[in-house]
Formats: sequence, C-alpha cells, structure tokens
Amino acid sequence: MRAFLIAAVALLAACDKTVPTPNGTNLLDRPTFTKMSVSDWTVGAPAGPATKVQKKYRWTSNDLGPDVEFSIAFEHGPSALVEAKPKEGAPATVETPRAIRIDLLENTRWAVTAKCDDDLKVPLAVNPDGSAAYPKSVWADCKVVMKRKNGDITVAPWITVYGDGKIEVKGVASDEKIVEE
Repeated sequence: MRAFLIAAVALLAACDKTVPTPNGTNLLDRPTFTKMSVSDWTVGAPAGPATKVQKKYRWTSNDLGPDVEFSIAFEHGPSALVEAKPKEGAPATVETPRAIRIDLLENTRWAVTAKCDDDLKVPLAVNPDGSAAYPKSVWADCKVVMKRKNGDITVAPWITVYGDGKIEVKGVASDEKIVEE
C-alpha cells in the first residue's frame, strides 16, 4: 500500500502541465492611468517632467517553489487633477504614477502574469478642521501573479507604486521573501 501511495504522488507531480513563462517576457506595459477611485476625479495631462525609476526584485519561498526575478520600471510626476464639480481649494495638480512596466528576468517553473487595477487609489485626507482634503499624491496597486502545479499553487506579490516615486513590494504568505536587488 505504501508503494502505491508513493507511486500515486509521483504520478501527480509528473502531471503538472504548467508552462513556464520565458525569461525576458514583458508582463505588463501600462502607458498611462486616467481613472481614480473617486468617481468624479480623473487624471489629466502631465503638468511637469516625469521622473523614471527602475528596480529589480527577487521573490523566494522555502515551500512554494523556485525563485523568480522581475523588474519594475515606472514614471511618476505631477498631473492635472480634473474634477467634474470643482470645489474651492482644489489643487491644480496631483503626483501620479504615469507609466508602469514589469518584465520577467529569471523564471524556471512558474506561469507568470502581471496586472494593475484600472483606477489610481486616492487617500482619505482630512483637513485640521475635519473637512475632506485633496490628496497631494495617489498610487497604483498592481500584482505579479505566479502559478504552478496546474494553478493549485498560486502566489501574487502586491506592488504599490506611489505618485511621489516610492514603491512597496510585498509577499502575502508567511514564508515569502521579496528582496530588492
């Protein structure tokens, strides 16, 4: 019986039909954002020069599978804040991520994709008097989605790209590590 169980486990492992995404694949190329999470606000034209940022990250896990390395390139800068019903004190511009690109650099066994939410996120800002305040900066939420074992193992590190040029990359499982290289 024990030999049968070992053979069944080996057979299941051999049935993994996951096709690894090749190294060098462009996973995401988002040239612009226009929508914001506040429905009557949109991002207008760039209102100043863009700053380019490029970083590389390595995702590792002790239990889930082999390492994956990817790069994130993005531009950020001031953009016009367009409101359907402008209010007094509205800023002319807001700091936004303008373009995001994610490339796969090193991968041996994962099927990898990437995506960003359609809208930029707006912080809930409050003036000292308690009234709603306009944001100075907004951000984009993105994910790198990695699957193996026919999708039975799926991980999706979170990427937050801020309009002021900061970036956060986080794993969700307790043994995941994401290191900037």
